[in-house]
Amino acid sequence: MPIESDQSQRCRYRILLRVLALSLFVLVYTDLSFAKRLAITSDPPEAEVQIDGQYVGTTPLTLEIHGNEILSASGIRWRNPATLVVSKSGCAAHRAAITRSFLDSKDSHFELECYRSHLDAGFQFLLKKQFADSVREYERALELDRDHFEGFFNLGVAYMGLAKYREAKSAFDTAIQLKYDAPEAYNMKGLACAKLLMHRDSIWSFTEALRLKPDFALAYVNMAEQYRVSGHREEALNSVERAIQIRPDIAEAYRVKARVLEQLGRTNQAVTAAQHAFDLEPDSAWASLTLGWELDETGEPQMALEYAQRAVKLNPNLHEGYANMCRAYDELGRYRDAAKSCQGALARSQSDPQSLFYAAVAYEKLGQPRNALATYRRAAAAFKEDPEPDEYALFLWGNACFRLARVQQAVEHYENAIQERPDFAPAHLNLGVAYIRLRQREKATNEYNILRTTDSVRAQRLKHLLDLPSAGTSLKQQDKSIVPRPSASQLSAMATIKCDADCTISFDNTWKYPLFAGRSQSFPVAPGKHSISAISADGRQAWRTSVVWDRNSRKEIIVPIGPKALDVKEETEKKELLAEIAQVRAKIDATRRKTADASSARARLLIDRGSLKEGKRQLQQRAETIVNQIKVYEVQVDPELKQAEHDDNAALKSCSQGGSGNDTLSALMKAANTTACMMSKQSAERHRQRAKEFLMEIDKLSHELYSLTKPQ
Repeated sequence: MPIESDQSQRCRYRILLRVLALSLFVLVYTDLSFAKRLAITSDPPEAEVQIDGQYVGTTPLTLEIHGNEILSASGIRWRNPATLVVSKSGCAAHRAAITRSFLDSKDSHFELECYRSHLDAGFQFLLKKQFADSVREYERALELDRDHFEGFFNLGVAYMGLAKYREAKSAFDTAIQLKYDAPEAYNMKGLACAKLLMHRDSIWSFTEALRLKPDFALAYVNMAEQYRVSGHREEALNSVERAIQIRPDIAEAYRVKARVLEQLGRTNQAVTAAQHAFDLEPDSAWASLTLGWELDETGEPQMALEYAQRAVKLNPNLHEGYANMCRAYDELGRYRDAAKSCQGALARSQSDPQSLFYAAVAYEKLGQPRNALATYRRAAAAFKEDPEPDEYALFLWGNACFRLARVQQAVEHYENAIQERPDFAPAHLNLGVAYIRLRQREKATNEYNILRTTDSVRAQRLKHLLDLPSAGTSLKQQDKSIVPRPSASQLSAMATIKCDADCTISFDNTWKYPLFAGRSQSFPVAPGKHSISAISADGRQAWRTSVVWDRNSRKEIIVPIGPKALDVKEETEKKELLAEIAQVRAKIDATRRKTADASSARARLLIDRGSLKEGKRQLQQRAETIVNQIKVYEVQVDPELKQAEHDDNAALKSCSQGGSGNDTLSALMKAANTTACMMSKQSAERHRQRAKEFLMEIDKLSHELYSLTKPQ
């Protein structure tokens, strides 16, 4: 027993000795602690890392974890809990709370959201023509970095793809502010202004682009188009000729040239230019469309039809191609094909006024007066919505009004078309016909004299109408080839026709008048016997008679086609339908008022938002400037204090030294040491004063920074 007791006692002593030795080792070698290492990385790298607002370093870096303490490589310690911030210029800062799970991890990787990744994503969406996604990415990129020309420029391009032209113009304006010498930005701004019908601003933007880049052919082409639509056709021709001189391989330049030459009345040259555009881009739907249009203008509807069909084959969604097919079919007398083509155009653009007009012509020729009248009404309403109709649209608008018996309105549209293009022969012809309908023979004769010098074929057609018995005596050449005005007795008889239902009136199998229910139509007739026929718009009734007019007689003919009689059920349905129409109209009016109020509120909001954004940008710039100044001052304070401390030590050393003895040399040494002591003290005081000034500046800037960043 004693032996075993001694052995167990010695074993306990050995264990205790080892524990004491290990404790002493830990106390002596504190640097050899059992710490964990935490690696912090980021994408992109070289991001700044801060803990509780104190700079630690840039990624990648490694921290040591000692229990609840965090130790940096420079020896700075933080106690948990703390806040970790990883940030980089142009990226959104990432904040994370340092928790126990965070400390237990071996490494932490942070994916920073940076403007460059959003720019790249926006550009890829732009290439794929996914404009909405592209706008989203670019707007996020610009939230992270506002001073980026490429971002604003491509954002404007994406907005153009979404047909948001005001937003596009604003983006290009900002891009120009960031880079005022970029001709591409001025060119794109000009295109946005053109879509907004701001022709003067558009031309100015193209001019600025050409000032910065004199050989910018596309800017010349775009400026030529703006000159064309604003009526300056000679300037347009000069601009497009300059573009062709710089870049003879741009098909768009020849397309614009063809349109300009057509409006100048040089149709053969227009066909040549359109043919050149087609030769450069035979697979372009727009090149085929332009060539077909110009061929139709020269009286080649069959060739125009072929090129329109080619354009539709190349681009099945091009409603202009179907509209041109409809026009050509009308001119070729293939009205069923015309109606089908117009339906294709309207399926792609429901309110295209030209397609509606050509469809109405086809319905009229197919003997569908009700459809024709309804479609003419739709066409007239659609033309009214066009903010800038060209001369051909004005001409068709006049034709639609003429078919609807709105002769005075037709005259106004024909006159506007002629004002846009003085040598527009079809408009002169139809204006002359309208004047005949309004019994303004002198004005009709003037149109005939104009046509004699520009289009002899149409002049003969107008002369034939003037020679009709109902229009007066035949034209006879007099002095200077002026057509005389007929006497009042030759046009003394007057016919007035009225019907209680929508119908079409035929007078002597020559003139056809659409007549609306409850309205009358009056026109002069020659004395004698005339046949009158009518058919209801829905085709349910027809009527025919003959009437004799004496000289100076006036007769009113009531067409015995009354409105369709309704039974009790139909009458009830009619009342219900009218009530529904009234409710819908009330809702439409209310919606329009709300839309107008919302538009006004949105405009005010955009203005306020723009002001707030500009103010925020200026505050951010000032805050960044202050932070940079504080960093500069912080760097300068420490050297000044160290230099002051060094000078204090030097002064103390100089003052403590003195000459021994009473000889002259000792006195001189004492004086020199005293002088050095005073200079060192003055230098130390000067450095301390500078450090104090820097600290005061830092304090003042910190207060200003706080006032800028505190919540309002």
